[in-house]
Amino acid sequence: MFSLIEKIADLKSSSASMGSGEQTFARRLLRPLVRRVTRASADILSGHKKIPNHLGTFATLAFFGGVLSYATVAGGHGETALRTVTSAVGFSVEEIKVSGNIETSDIDILQELGLDETSSLLTLDLTKAHEKLSALPWVQHVELLKIYPATLHVKIEERQAFAIWQHGDQLSLIERDGDVIENYDGVRNTDLPFFVGIGAEIHAARMYDTLSRWPSYLGEAKAIIRVADRRWDLRLKNGVTLHLPEQGVDAALAHFKAFDDSQEVLRRDIAAVDLRISDRVTVRLTPEALERRKSAVLERSKELKKREKS
Repeated sequence: MFSLIEKIADLKSSSASMGSGEQTFARRLLRPLVRRVTRASADILSGHKKIPNHLGTFATLAFFGGVLSYATVAGGHGETALRTVTSAVGFSVEEIKVSGNIETSDIDILQELGLDETSSLLTLDLTKAHEKLSALPWVQHVELLKIYPATLHVKIEERQAFAIWQHGDQLSLIERDGDVIENYDGVRNTDLPFFVGIGAEIHAARMYDTLSRWPSYLGEAKAIIRVADRRWDLRLKNGVTLHLPEQGVDAALAHFKAFDDSQEVLRRDIAAVDLRISDRVTVRLTPEALERRKSAVLERSKELKKREKS
């Protein structure tokens, strides 16, 4: 009681030191509080009012609870304590629904969320969770939705793999615009077109669209190779390489198709066909075919000499 009276006296003395305007405001503010405290203290001392039962116990618990809360926050454990409490009262994350993911595994998503048995839906930081999930290689867009009291819905929109790109010894999956998604593991997406060379990833979509007009060649393409970042070579599955020109690829393929239809060039033992000169088709034989041709020419020459002698 004495400490309370001393505080009231201090308040009165501090209000006396204020200016006239501030004194009036302080008096109006403090008078009701002083009157209530004084009356309550007088009633308790005179015996007209009894101290409620267990008031001391409640006051002690409140005091220690306040000290514990302050220590928890001051020690940096406030978030953990809040998660534990809100989880215990019914806001724990009990179900996580994931939709839209094909290349991104559920395990990767759960690891990035970092949830455990004390995680609370109420205190879950969606901004941080969004940043972590957006950093996954295949994730184009992610949407997080809290469904109270205990469900988190994760909606994933993934990037689309367009092709496999080899640069040096490195294999990568790329999007249509040439952006790298991740390293290629050789397990999935084996049916994608295969581009090789520096700069191939940037020009891949345009070349693919050109070859799409020639499905017989695109379907037989084993690799589409960027040469000196200027033009393309088309490596076919039968081992033949078509050297395409820097400009006029459609015209060159049209010319070669007419030639191939009449001569069945691709069925022969050849290594490459050069289409870089617009008015001609140059064919290079394989080493084995070249040796056979040399032998045939030699035998033909010998036969002619014999005939001349006879």
